[in-house]
Amino acid sequence: MKVGIVTYQYAYNYGAVLQCLALQRTLKQLGVDASAINYFPPDSFPSPIWRGWGIRTGDFFKNSQKKIIKFRYAKDMRAKFNTFRSDHLQLSPPCITNEEIANVTKGYDALVAGSDQVWHFSRPPMYFLEWGASYAGRRISYAPCCGTREQNPTKFVEIKKYISRFDHISVRDDFSQEVIAEVTGKQVPVVCDPTLLMDLNDVQKKVELPCSEYILMYTLGKEINGSHKKAIQSIRKKVGNIPVVAIIATAHQPHLAPWADIKILDAGPAEWLYLIAHAKFVYTDSFHGALFSIRNQKPFFVYYAQKDRSPRLIDLAERYQIQSCVGGSVEEGDTKAWGTTLDYNNTLTLISKHKKKSLDYLKMALDA
Repeated sequence: MKVGIVTYQYAYNYGAVLQCLALQRTLKQLGVDASAINYFPPDSFPSPIWRGWGIRTGDFFKNSQKKIIKFRYAKDMRAKFNTFRSDHLQLSPPCITNEEIANVTKGYDALVAGSDQVWHFSRPPMYFLEWGASYAGRRISYAPCCGTREQNPTKFVEIKKYISRFDHISVRDDFSQEVIAEVTGKQVPVVCDPTLLMDLNDVQKKVELPCSEYILMYTLGKEINGSHKKAIQSIRKKVGNIPVVAIIATAHQPHLAPWADIKILDAGPAEWLYLIAHAKFVYTDSFHGALFSIRNQKPFFVYYAQKDRSPRLIDLAERYQIQSCVGGSVEEGDTKAWGTTLDYNNTLTLISKHKKKSLDYLKMALDA
């Protein structure tokens, strides 16, 4: 059986690439020939260099600093991502147009949409396995996320039509389950993110650092309510006055990180995994940063400062009982001791049960 994965395989985003690899490996372990459909959506290509300088908004100075960082280091980060994909992902021929997608996908017995936020209703139809041509194979979703509970109601009829063609449907979180129920009237199962199904420690790549202990900081969105500076001060009171190592996503969303003692500006997925696995504490706003902290049983705190980031993090907290590791402000972090009191025994038991349920779903969808 040949299965194609439809997800964000193209992205210069650590979680996106690693969840794709984890799902591919899981499918292969279940006995199928799995590869990622190498689809590039229209908005996946870099913006022209003259955009985003902030001249009209008055943010020129701050944005120009980020632009300079991106210009200097993004090429190296992209190269590491591309090497990682080449080394570890099995990919179809690249496809952009509907005609190319139809030609590539006709060679697959089944397609799996997911995981990550591929089912936000603003996404291209391809992520709902629609490209304007017939497809005779099986349609399966595995752990897609809608991104946020609020979706554009004018898209409901269209999305319902797309989803009605699926043979088996699952989602990643409760709010996505609610969205799909509202649109289709169906109650679908919630399965775990692929990164919880498969150990990826073998693809780590060592990063040489001048310190043996460090707080790892990886942030993509807005600053935590109360400031990163105060957050780091509070975290150091819990774990010791050790250096802050910041991963700067120069090819994705570069931050200036003036609070960091050490900046890693060109990390690929292999280096990102290593830095999380060897940190004394992880401070992040990344969903997958939290998941890999859990996988490595690290003390961590994942914060949300934006409305669109909070639902999946709150869902994660409730599902695996890690409420002490999730919050929206420095004050909340202090109240929760920055997650340093978490007992992983209960969390790992919950994940183990969810993993079994998720694998059972995949086996059923593939064997049906």
